Amino acid sequence: MKQKRFKWWQILLGVVVLVMVGNLVYGTLKKSTPAAENKKYATVKVSQAAPLTYSGKVEAVRTQVLAPTSGKAQSVTVQNGDHVEQGQAVMTTFSESYEEQATEARQALAKAQRQVNQQQQAVEQAQRQLAQLSREDEGYTEMQTQVTTARNQLEDARGEVTDAQNKLNTLNGRVNGTVTAPFAGTVTVEYDKTGQPSVTLSSDDLQLSTQLSEYDYPKVKVGQELKVTALATKHEQTTNLGYLANTPAQNSKANDSKYELTAPLDGTKFMAGQTLNVMITQTGVQIPQSSVKAGHVYVVEAGKAKRVAVTGTKSNGSFIVKSGLNKGQRVIVDPDKGLKDGKTVEIND
Repeated sequence: MKQKRFKWWQILLGVVVLVMVGNLVYGTLKKSTPAAENKKYATVKVSQAAPLTYSGKVEAVRTQVLAPTSGKAQSVTVQNGDHVEQGQAVMTTFSESYEEQATEARQALAKAQRQVNQQQQAVEQAQRQLAQLSREDEGYTEMQTQVTTARNQLEDARGEVTDAQNKLNTLNGRVNGTVTAPFAGTVTVEYDKTGQPSVTLSSDDLQLSTQLSEYDYPKVKVGQELKVTALATKHEQTTNLGYLANTPAQNSKANDSKYELTAPLDGTKFMAGQTLNVMITQTGVQIPQSSVKAGHVYVVEAGKAKRVAVTGTKSNGSFIVKSGLNKGQRVIVDPDKGLKDGKTVEIND
């Protein structure tokens, strides 16, 4: 049987027909297959940065233990909890050692006074002898010299009396002394095992005291606003940071240094010892840390993603924005590699 051969143009025609049929089938399948759904992205609104939160306490701005500079306390002139004014006496004191010195000073004063009496008598005697002589008498000049010498010795003796009296006055003031309040405030009176009193003075001026973590230290500066609330009374006050230490507190631990922080408080709202909730206001805005990829975020505007560069710092899963975003804008929470600048996006908010 003779085999049939196809001519070249017949083969070409067959290929063209197959291509056309394939395109027709592909188009039909493409039309019948629903388009893949666009991915939806979660977004979040750019918000004000959350404040740093700490626990603190109310304490007096100044606290001082008032004690005798010498000797022992003799009596306390105030009671525990009394309010005193600056310069008010809080304690009288007595010193045995100064009492001994004062006794010696009294003896020295009495001796000096006797010396004055003796020199006074010597002057008077020399003057009487001089009065019995005339200028022409032998010995007149010598007697004049004796009178002058006696007078000089009398003046020296009187000077010693003055010095002795001043020394005695000083020692008497130290024998029986008075301790006074260096500033206005409230006193706390305590007694040790021997019965000796101790008076602690706390000023009327109050302040917040807390410790700032080394990780939050760069976020805080003197003058920054903070809000305090007393846990017991719920009294509140907005104040400003007055002092921030630059050396760590003694109770700091490894990898977690603490720094003393204080701020003035209104004494009519708080009392020493109260526990406070402290919120330190943070400037700038914040977004989830997962929104930032390679220093950029995607802002959704008019249904499209816009790639924006941002700067800031990480903080407990958030990103505190210093530049690049404004409060109220909406950013994509977790952008993927398929998200491009200018791409139309759907959001599921």
